[in-house]
This record gives sequence, structure tokens and C-alpha cells, in this order.
Amino acid sequence: MDTNKDITIEGSLDAKMIDDIVNCLFEAEEENIAPIHKKLLRPPLQDSLLKLKQKFDKNR
Repeated sequence: MDTNKDITIEGSLDAKMIDDIVNCLFEAEEENIAPIHKKLLRPPLQDSLLKLKQKFDKNR
């Protein structure tokens, strides 16, 4: 159990919201993100799945 009284949980984000935030970050600042951080934020497998999703997106 965390005993740090300065940190409180105010809420949570669902997976889609987190994905949307990461995608927005990459769209806005990808050239400024260090490669190590890119891999942490968007692992290579996720890139491949995202490309597949975009390719087969019916809303395109």
C-alpha cells in the first residue's frame, strides 16, 4: 500500500482515452519525443495494430 499522503487518486481514464491522449501527443510532438520514450508510449506491436486498424477503418 502506498503511504505517500501527498499523492491522491482523483479518477481514472479508460483505455480508449489513454490511447487518444497518446495519439494526440504523437501527432503534435513526435519529432521531440526520444526513441526510448516512443517505445514506452507506443510499443512496436501497437504501431502495427494501429496501421491495420487505420487500413480497415470503415470511416475512412
